[in-house]
Amino acid sequence: MLTRPGTGNSSNPLQIRAHHLLCIQGFQGHGYSREFEENMWNIIENIDNVSSIYLKIISKCDDICYKCPHNQDESCTESIKSNNRIVKMDEAVLEKIGINEGFIEKSSVIFEKVNSVFKNINNLQEVCSNCSWHTQCLYYQKISSKKI
Repeated sequence: MLTRPGTGNSSNPLQIRAHHLLCIQGFQGHGYSREFEENMWNIIENIDNVSSIYLKIISKCDDICYKCPHNQDESCTESIKSNNRIVKMDEAVLEKIGINEGFIEKSSVIFEKVNSVFKNINNLQEVCSNCSWHTQCLYYQKISSKKI
């Protein structure tokens, strides 16, 4: 399990899974546990309030997963296939936004990349269609309601 979240400075950036770049923008309080939800809100608040916060984009358990009850030895154990499915979601986001795992940059730059790519439901469905949270995700709802 992760020992601690990053601080968000350039030498100790918040570690964020690639697909969580979408989740962060659509989270409305649903989660796996109260502790997970509070951690997610804290991370979102830090990203929203600190324009110079740095993120390191990864495809394994991150600072959000840190408080997830399904995080066992930095692997998702929600179901037998969940970890592989989630890693594929991360890889799809990395590919679509054109960065490699380990990329470090200010959150504003990263979210600009994400939002320039995920403008339509087709791109979003390629990543999120098998996600159990997409019906509660405000980002998914916003993009899916746009006229193409």
